[in-house]
Amino acid sequence: MSCDAHVVVVGGAPDLAAQAAAHAAELEARWTRFAPSEITALNDRPGVPVAVSPETLRLIEASRTA
Repeated sequence: MSCDAHVVVVGGAPDLAAQAAAHAAELEARWTRFAPSEITALNDRPGVPVAVSPETLRLIEASRTA
């Protein structure tokens, strides 16, 4: 998404930072506009239903109320 993110983990399981990085990479893959993704599928098919992940649906809902 062409931005930096910083995750600070205090306590918890030793792999929490790695889990956060993996989740960020998954979201990048879903939301990038530079490669095939859920967002590009929506943009390529205006007015046509497109299956998206729950995270993408929440993103769209939040953006509509912002």
